[in-house]
Amino acid sequence: MEPKDIVSIVAAVIAFGALGVSIYNARRTLGVARQVDSLVLDDRRFEALQRIIDTQTLRTRQQTSVVSLRNRMVTKMTRLSAAGKDTVKPFVDSADTMIEGLRKEITEDRKLVAQAEALAAPTTTPTPELVQRVNAFLWVVKVRHSKALLEQADYYDSFISGVEDVLAAAQALTDLVS
Repeated sequence: MEPKDIVSIVAAVIAFGALGVSIYNARRTLGVARQVDSLVLDDRRFEALQRIIDTQTLRTRQQTSVVSLRNRMVTKMTRLSAAGKDTVKPFVDSADTMIEGLRKEITEDRKLVAQAEALAAPTTTPTPELVQRVNAFLWVVKVRHSKALLEQADYYDSFISGVEDVLAAAQALTDLVS
């Protein structure tokens, strides 16, 4: 064998070795990429579940506050004059409407919790369809959560403080009549 042939054989062996290492690295990179994709997907699924539970908890607290305030208004109405009762009655009706709306929202949140739990089932390889479903679901959950926070700040807190003022005014009206 000539040195030229030996060099050719050595070059071929080195090329095959490099090809083998490249294939090994590509397979290892794909495995790591799948694992990273799976971890990112798991994180998004957990975030969706956590957000919808937080939303349901917030709405439950809102409902509890409005129910408590409604009960206070009804109790206070027993000690008010007819004019005071007429002043407070629309706010009791508004509280009833709010409570019913919150019950519907909480029911919807419970359904979303069930959907989030179904999406949270462990998977070894995330499919593009699953990733799209989780991302779309997470978007819906984030919007609902933001809406619930905005309603808390804008609607329920202002209603509660407004009712406090109305109760004080109704009591003053009752005191004037008495």
